Amino acid sequence: MNAFLILLAFLIPFGTKKFLYSFTPSVDEYHAIFLYGTDILLILFLISFFFAIRKFHLVPISVKLSAFVFWFFASLSVLLAFYPELALYRFARLTLYILFALVVGVSLSRTRKLFEYICFAIGISAILQSIVGFLQFLYGKSIGLWILGESVINITTPNVARVTIEGVKYLRAYGTMSHANILASFLILGLLSFFYLYIKYSDRNVKHAWIRIYSAVGVFITIFGLAFTFSRSGWIIALLVTLFVLAWGFWHKEYRRSAFGLFLILLTTTYLLFTALSWAIIPRAGFASGENSVNDRIIYNKIGAELILKHPLGVGIGNQELVSVQEGLYQARGLINDWRWQPVHNIYILIASEVGIQGILAFLALLGLIFFRYKKNLLRSPEGTVALGMLAVSLFFGLIDHFPWDLPAGQLMLWLSVGLVLGTTDNK
Repeated sequence: MNAFLILLAFLIPFGTKKFLYSFTPSVDEYHAIFLYGTDILLILFLISFFFAIRKFHLVPISVKLSAFVFWFFASLSVLLAFYPELALYRFARLTLYILFALVVGVSLSRTRKLFEYICFAIGISAILQSIVGFLQFLYGKSIGLWILGESVINITTPNVARVTIEGVKYLRAYGTMSHANILASFLILGLLSFFYLYIKYSDRNVKHAWIRIYSAVGVFITIFGLAFTFSRSGWIIALLVTLFVLAWGFWHKEYRRSAFGLFLILLTTTYLLFTALSWAIIPRAGFASGENSVNDRIIYNKIGAELILKHPLGVGIGNQELVSVQEGLYQARGLINDWRWQPVHNIYILIASEVGIQGILAFLALLGLIFFRYKKNLLRSPEGTVALGMLAVSLFFGLIDHFPWDLPAGQLMLWLSVGLVLGTTDNK
């Protein structure tokens, strides 16, 4: 059973998929049914759990109840949906992810060592994704890993994520993800995994030397990979969670020495990064009010807010974009071309528009109960601290993007992080 979970953590960024059906004439991940390779592993993991354990007794009843309430409101949104077949499909996926989070919590509560194996898996995958991303940046195109989910793109592909520096266009690193920001999110999980392994095993035991070396090399490679995504939100979130982990390490006397070692590794890596890539990083570091990426996000959020006012009970899970087009909300704001019709870039507004005000309140209650239930001991261990940091990554990205709610890789990262928080703290 645990082998499925470890492999699933490793394969999060690999988007191998088979197209089955589209609810709209155009085929995309928002409105079509795909069978992903990670779906198969997820289902096998859940099946093996129900055969071997079957009980969720290690998860507090308050958390299970709040998860059920959120699930229930999501199910009601199917009945209210403008496009019920699409909503039913998206609801089925959400059901799997909620179960996944609960099962991960139970599994880790039974075997705390599992957290370490998950971090190893995410770390190795982050190194591989960083290398792929660097090659994409270097050559200005995908490198032929389409069977693993890599987008078939180059620097001239319409609507591709690219950055212009001193008049020269560069392709942002995608890895095998569908967008550079999603890769950035996963690479931050990789960074946190390396932080955990280094802090956990930063002692004088010679047997642990290879883990420290692996973690230090992993931090170096992953930070460079994150730089090539040119995801400014990713850079900011990486900085915040890094400061969080370092502050926790320096606060706890038994981890102070390892936190200092990690700080030196980060300082060295940052120095080398700016020495090699300051010409690319500095021009990208600022935000301009006239940028399309900034303006469009503001417009999308306004569309979501208007949809909430018009349909306070929600338009159905997965239906936000289609209903907004049908009601002319994009067109009214000058977004005439269909490639600019994207989901609301804020998962909290997006959930409220699709599942209703009651849905977002239930989702926030679920998160609030998790934090409240574990507030006394969430930060007592490196496992709990890093798990909280991983959950914060998805929640912070959710403020400026939509993928933690509606794209499989983002959903896996969000609900895996919820499960890690549930399973890495003492819930007695």
